[in-house]
Amino acid sequence: MVHTEVDPSLEGHGIGSKLVEGVLAYSEAHNLSIVPLCPFVSAYLKRHPDWNRIVSTSYTATGF
Repeated sequence: MVHTEVDPSLEGHGIGSKLVEGVLAYSEAHNLSIVPLCPFVSAYLKRHPDWNRIVSTSYTATGF
């Protein structure tokens, strides 16, 4: 996940979190792993460590 963006008028309403959660759920449902390059996604994963189950262990953010 490279970048997430929400219109500034919608910031602070949980839209970004819902977006990330939807992508994570989709990824898991389709047996995909993610590499969280986006700072917002990385922060989300720190707050919701249960999603670390779909984070790729083959690649790191520093490997790009």
